Amino acid sequence: MAYLLMSGAVFAQESANDIRDALKTRQNEDLVLALGKKGIHSDIPLLQGVAREALKSKNDQLYRGTSLALARLGDEVAFLNVAAGVYSNDGNKAMNGFDALRYIEGAPALRVLLDRLDDDVPPPREFDLLFSSPRDLALVTLSAIVSDSPVMVDGRFLTFKRTSIPGAVGLWRTYFKAHPDFLKDPLTSDWPGALTKLVNTGDESAILVLGRIANDSIIPSLRRYSAADGLSATVASAIQSVLARFGDSASYQAVSKDVRSPDPYVQDSAIEKLTYIGGERGIRSLAGLLGSTAPRRGVLTVTKNGKAVKIEQDLEPLNSRAAKGLRHLIPGFPVRAPVEEQQNRIAEWLKEHRL
Repeated sequence: MAYLLMSGAVFAQESANDIRDALKTRQNEDLVLALGKKGIHSDIPLLQGVAREALKSKNDQLYRGTSLALARLGDEVAFLNVAAGVYSNDGNKAMNGFDALRYIEGAPALRVLLDRLDDDVPPPREFDLLFSSPRDLALVTLSAIVSDSPVMVDGRFLTFKRTSIPGAVGLWRTYFKAHPDFLKDPLTSDWPGALTKLVNTGDESAILVLGRIANDSIIPSLRRYSAADGLSATVASAIQSVLARFGDSASYQAVSKDVRSPDPYVQDSAIEKLTYIGGERGIRSLAGLLGSTAPRRGVLTVTKNGKAVKIEQDLEPLNSRAAKGLRHLIPGFPVRAPVEEQQNRIAEWLKEHRL
């Protein structure tokens, strides 16, 4: 991701018009990233054309750079696809996602970073690589983006001056309460239009990100698609999760019903949805599963040598799955503690947040 830092230096003296002219004869990641920084919203069609050419020529680096530039200039679909990396369980993808937000900046990026401040669970290690948690990366990225940051960070690995990590999280929440305009979308934003495009392309990951940062202007579109025929199962599931997150009772009840399904894989999917829904309802629903200690067994059907083969699997109890979900919602949640201690931590967190 070092090229993100280079783009400003390489074309620091050129005007936006110079960069637009240059793109007519040559296209590279430095040029598109520079236009992303110096251009305006009306440059989006030009960059979309570059992105299409990059796809045709299989130029992955140019395509990624163009996606970042589009996201910075206000292309909602490009932004949501880039921001999905921040929610990845792959440590390298998550780090790249946070680096991308540092370049993109703007209100949607800030809302994503605020959304990640409660998740202190790092992605799984890869070989000898240990990854920082989303919360820690969000703190570093916020301090890099906001010029009058209330938190002073020494280096990438979160050495704070005059505060702790929980203290830093609190400072940021207080900061944005005092500066709500920083989180407001520009007038050109069209989240319902972005949802339509994502449904048409079947991009459920970006739909889930949209549900985290958009306002309730998308609810009518969500309900229209929820009632539509022909959606893929993954897109329909994503729309149900987003509606439930926005407080739609029917969608939430459907998820709650799936938790009681006799199919353990449906149960696991419902727990993932409750973790996504979050808030008081998601937390209380997951808390209600902490006493469910019975072992579970599932049967998967796979194709082997052209034939369907059933494979039995031992699955962790519901209480264990629920506790792992709660850990993403409540910092420091004691996953392996006795149920009473877990319930006390939940009650404490709900009281702290007045829920």
